[in-house]
Amino acid sequence: MWNPLSYVVIYGRALDSYCAIQGLLGRLVPPEKIVLVLPPRRSRDTIPDEDEVLPVDAFAEGDPVEEKIHDVLMSIGVRVHSNLTLTVVELDSRQRLCAVELTGLAGEEDKSEEPQGPRGTPVRGILEKVSKEINPNDPIQYKITCRVLITADGHSVDPRIFSAICANQLVYDGRLIVDHLFRTTDKSIFAAGTLCEFSRRYVKAPASGGKVTRFHQSLRQDGFSGREVGTRLAEAIVKCLDPERSTAEASGEVSFDGAENDVDPQSSAGQSDSSPLPAFSRPHVSTGLLPGLLHYYKLAIPGLEDYMKLASDTIVTDDLNVTSGTGHFCQIKVDKLGKISEFTYLGGEPLELQNLCGLLGMPVAYLNNMSKKCADGQVKAIIEYLEDNWAKALFHDRFTDLTAALAGSEKQEVLDVIKAALENDSGSTVRDKGVTDDLILQLEERLPPSWEESLKGRLEEFLRSNGDHLPLNVGTTSFLEADQQQELLKPMLDHDRYAVTE
Repeated sequence: MWNPLSYVVIYGRALDSYCAIQGLLGRLVPPEKIVLVLPPRRSRDTIPDEDEVLPVDAFAEGDPVEEKIHDVLMSIGVRVHSNLTLTVVELDSRQRLCAVELTGLAGEEDKSEEPQGPRGTPVRGILEKVSKEINPNDPIQYKITCRVLITADGHSVDPRIFSAICANQLVYDGRLIVDHLFRTTDKSIFAAGTLCEFSRRYVKAPASGGKVTRFHQSLRQDGFSGREVGTRLAEAIVKCLDPERSTAEASGEVSFDGAENDVDPQSSAGQSDSSPLPAFSRPHVSTGLLPGLLHYYKLAIPGLEDYMKLASDTIVTDDLNVTSGTGHFCQIKVDKLGKISEFTYLGGEPLELQNLCGLLGMPVAYLNNMSKKCADGQVKAIIEYLEDNWAKALFHDRFTDLTAALAGSEKQEVLDVIKAALENDSGSTVRDKGVTDDLILQLEERLPPSWEESLKGRLEEFLRSNGDHLPLNVGTTSFLEADQQQELLKPMLDHDRYAVTE
């Protein structure tokens, strides 16, 4: 039973903050006893590389998902206060938490609430102003009386782990530094995960001779799939321990402290270490059960260059009713090459995460002209659209093998066509506009007719071989004449023109 006099303050913009609120509500804590305090936003792009506490903001400014969740919170009675910084934790005479002190940004309006308790008694759960205004540019001091404080405003290193790192004299620069085989400076100690960062010597210096900056964007492992990082760690350990797979890397010829392998950020040569870093391609996934029993999924492709992160297209459908929890909010971002780079979902129904991961990195052309259909109002909900029969092949466990085979078939011939088409462009048009339909049509015109026939033959063979798992009969030789079967084959043929330009 929750103490009616106890209030809980949750501080932070992390996804954990919102999940904690749902956890409290699930344990029958009254929503009016919960206060969410949001600190000023922090971005990876605005903090120094040596900062040990990484920002964990779940949503960017103006994110529609954040707005919907805040609407849910306020509708059920949870108080939400933004742009306040936690400064002091107050204890009573029995060394128990009794209040937290917060600082508002200078120049902001007073956020305090009117006390409504008996005179002379502390008012719990209310944001009270405690500082007298002397200068309008000075920050405002506030206080909230509470018994429970949950913080989720940043990820830092566990003190016990940090002590172990120091005791073993390992290199720690905001994160534990490892090489391409996940080895620390002590070759017998391997490490991987959100605490770790690859050595900066693997980053090429700019050709202009400028200083290398923003290492954590590509070297810190918290932006990669944890499952994939674990897999690469296991492979690295096997490579080092298995005598039959011993290589120059495993034997230590690529020394972590060898001066010849270090990269000088000021060097104009811009040469990085010859040993490549592990490749990470699986999407980074964030999931959680949010207030209102809403399931949240966000998947993003790691390691994209800055210009690639700028979405060339954003596809959105929104029929979510936050009051009843029915419907879905779904957003797909497409990068400059026409591939799905980010997927966001909020709704009352859980999704199959494995299928969602399969969408990331897939050319948007696979989705049967979905962007235009959404813009024209033909598609009301992306999730329901992807559950149609035509999309079943996209989630088949052998579909990635098919696309890889299509991209590899007659690869050199296709590359020669692409090179000839772009030789007078110097890449600037593609870099600015991405892979457009006009560019694809130009490339198609240069390809021989046998190329499309070859692709069609491979697709037909795929449908015949896997017909038992697809929602149509592909056993007959004339299966391409059926409307329903054409519905499945047509988008697959359309998108293969994108596959060969990867």
